Amino acid sequence: MMVNSLCDFPFCQRRLRQAVRLGIGLTILTQLFTNPCVAQNSPAETPNSTEFHHLHTSGIRETFDRIRVAVLKNPQAADTLAARTWVLETARDYGWEAAAIETAQLPNPPDLAVTPEFHQLAQSVLAIGWAQRGDIEASTQAWTQFLRALRLRLPNIAGDLAQSLALTWQLRGQPEQADAVYQQLSETYFLNPELKDFAERRRQRLKLVGQPVPALAAADIHSQPLDWSTLQGKVVMLDFWATNCRPCIEELPRLRRRYAEFHSLGVEFLGISFDESPGDVEQFRMSQPIPWRVVLDRETAEEAFHVTLIPCLMLVDRTGHIAATDVRPDDLRAALDALLHLADSK
Repeated sequence: MMVNSLCDFPFCQRRLRQAVRLGIGLTILTQLFTNPCVAQNSPAETPNSTEFHHLHTSGIRETFDRIRVAVLKNPQAADTLAARTWVLETARDYGWEAAAIETAQLPNPPDLAVTPEFHQLAQSVLAIGWAQRGDIEASTQAWTQFLRALRLRLPNIAGDLAQSLALTWQLRGQPEQADAVYQQLSETYFLNPELKDFAERRRQRLKLVGQPVPALAAADIHSQPLDWSTLQGKVVMLDFWATNCRPCIEELPRLRRRYAEFHSLGVEFLGISFDESPGDVEQFRMSQPIPWRVVLDRETAEEAFHVTLIPCLMLVDRTGHIAATDVRPDDLRAALDALLHLADSK
């Protein structure tokens, strides 16, 4: 019997639409255990701990896979566009683009009004998904189509995807492909001096990938010296910031959430502040808690890390080498997951 909807129960359809509106969160995790429209098959992975991160991501992944399979089996369902959107957005949120390639490639039914935003979402999943699979040609083709569809408009959207795609290649140990992404961005927007500068700065920092992390000369704001040897065996996120930098401050809530999620898994955060004095940071922390260490070392940031504009995030792997530069906060969860799993597989 043909199923007219991807969910057989009306309340399941309502919850799916609610998920699309609200995005990923604990709501979806709760549905995993309470929603009878999700088949009670053997779970993809049995949790071996009670850590929130594991329960959260494994629950989301199980729901993601079931909805993804349902979309592929019944692409003509009445709620297929809502379901496809949810799958693609979830793939981008959690770094599962490779698993969503087939969903992104589905032809759009002629009776559905598909927005340009949906096309952008699908092409971004294809560009990153193929990169995750190591297919340079397919990833480049999707990236090129994404840029052509923008028609030299929306440079911020182009820059965001360039960073996400470049990050994927960096985490695969192929910074030369990340460089090619930025080069294509610069050539496409050759009449936009700001975007060309954006791309060239990131191409310069890509030279750090694979190199030992530069030593920081300054002590932290409590006058304690920073010894990199104490961070050996940990993944480290470097946050270049300042208390008078509005974009830096706007990123802090997301960074605190990622810190709370990953710190117990062997991830450390280190703030490298461009402020003039430790007192500036201490006063700021009274109203904006920062649970990680902060050092003031603008000179090293500019000379050794090539960071002159903030905010800027970088990742250091467990061996003390730069693993990725210019990480967007939106990509931080997936990047940390990738580095932790890469280290565990060695």
